[in-house]
Amino acid sequence: MAQAILDSAGISVPGGTLQEAYDELGTSYTIPPFCISDPKNLIEGEGSDDTSKQGAEVVDGKEVTIKLRLASGKDVKVQAHENETIKR
Repeated sequence: MAQAILDSAGISVPGGTLQEAYDELGTSYTIPPFCISDPKNLIEGEGSDDTSKQGAEVVDGKEVTIKLRLASGKDVKVQAHENETIKR
């Protein structure tokens, strides 16, 4: 499937990896390794996948309004505390 996508877009990868790719006109595209590999610096443990305690936690700090722009172009405002984590 990946090769079909590359072929249809006219992309060639002479080295066999996506780190260096060329389009039909010969333009080189260098993709950094962190874009095409799994992250190696994730922290395991505290809150890694445990969402059951999210509602019970008390977060200190000033309340702020964050404006999020969705892929649809719509903006949504969300209330959060300045010391709150992104995951929460």
